Amino acid sequence: MIAALLAAHLRGVAATSILDVGPGYGPFARVAAQATGARRVTFLDCDEGVLAWQAEACRAAGLEAACRRLVLGADALAGLAERHDLILCQEVLEHLPDAEGVLGALAARLCPGGRMVITVPTRRSERWLARLDPAYARHGAFGHVRQFDEPG
Repeated sequence: MIAALLAAHLRGVAATSILDVGPGYGPFARVAAQATGARRVTFLDCDEGVLAWQAEACRAAGLEAACRRLVLGADALAGLAERHDLILCQEVLEHLPDAEGVLGALAARLCPGGRMVITVPTRRSERWLARLDPAYARHGAFGHVRQFDEPG
């Protein structure tokens, strides 16, 4: 469902380069590349396993992939030189105490006329998921540190 929404949202958008921030094991960068015609995807994540998996999935899809391991923060992003036509930041901001700083640093990585796709879980969805799994969102050092509501 999310992949279909992303593809529909990006219909008619052209991109050469995509930055996927905290991609996990999702297909969204590849969905975005197919929708926009992008051939190059850069992944940022703190998990080497995620990066290796994403790189291989991109290669299998005929895309060029670059991977950078880093713990996400405004300072870490300020050190990046590349700019991108499209930035994906899905289900990441709830893990960051300085989400506003990270968003500003990501915006500085956009090409002129570039776009960002940002998603966060809402308080309503968080409550529902916590009922299914009481340990949801509290796993390890990179658990959720903030919640968002619909207006936020």
